[in-house]
Amino acid sequence: MSAHTVKVVLVGSGARNAAILQDHLQRQGCVVFFATSLKEANEMLSGRRFDLILSEFLLSDGTAYQLLSPLRGTNTTMFFSNAVENGCWWMHALYEGRDRWGEAGMRPVQFRTLLDEYLFDKQMRNMNEPECKPPAHTPTDSALELRKCDPVPIRSRDDRAPIQGQMQRDVVGNDTHRRVFIFLGAVILAIVLAAVFLYAQTETESGPSPYTAATKVTVKGTVEEVRRYSCSRAEMQGRKRHINSHCATTELILKTKDGIVDAQIGPTKFIRDHRFFFADGDQVLVIGSERTGPTSNKLIAEEVVKAKQALTLRDSTGSPLWVKHGQT
Repeated sequence: MSAHTVKVVLVGSGARNAAILQDHLQRQGCVVFFATSLKEANEMLSGRRFDLILSEFLLSDGTAYQLLSPLRGTNTTMFFSNAVENGCWWMHALYEGRDRWGEAGMRPVQFRTLLDEYLFDKQMRNMNEPECKPPAHTPTDSALELRKCDPVPIRSRDDRAPIQGQMQRDVVGNDTHRRVFIFLGAVILAIVLAAVFLYAQTETESGPSPYTAATKVTVKGTVEEVRRYSCSRAEMQGRKRHINSHCATTELILKTKDGIVDAQIGPTKFIRDHRFFFADGDQVLVIGSERTGPTSNKLIAEEVVKAKQALTLRDSTGSPLWVKHGQT
């Protein structure tokens, strides 16, 4: 297992039965571990570090809240799930060791969006970080450093697999992960380049589309599709480890009484930081600068309203607020 792999722990009596969640995490290149109780989770966390913990809040011998204290100040992110009548409700507890306890809960569709964004950011940052190599010390100090650098999990007494065979499987697994990341990076880069090319071609034919107050309109409609465009690998490497990068953006395809409108909302991180989420079927009202196109109208959003929530994205002149806040 590579030191750059995202390591996830599923905690709770039903952790091993969460086949859909487990499969989704593994498809994202994560390595998944299980703990069925608070005691097992504490024992596991005391022996090594993990990137992400997804836990049922109510455990057989306590609550997941009791896991927070030793994780504060680390690089671990944690979410709680609470069972409700028609499914579950997710809560953000920690983000890389910093408290998020008390934030608004999320529906499963909102949680999955946030989870995918976290995994993408974490994997890209891990790829840019060097392998953790402990300095040369005395044998005792070296062993301690290795433990801090997140070693391969300690084998249980019941694990009778030959050491040599396990090492061969680890090497094959590392190579597979590298190939997967390279392939995904190439695909994402190709998509971004294609989008840039199409956008540039459209701008050449139709002229620029800056925000202008003269074309400000108010549009009300139903979200038919939420489109999120991720950063390319080149953008992530160029920005190095700046988490406040806003190259990932969100657009909404709205069905209105006058037809389809493509609402360009803004950076995904800016939206998420203001605890704003979108899902198919949402009823929204968007205020912004309109541009008429051959197949649909485009709208550069200044403000969006959903239910009783409102998110302001630009000032009255059209200047983006995320730039004003120094989060470019």
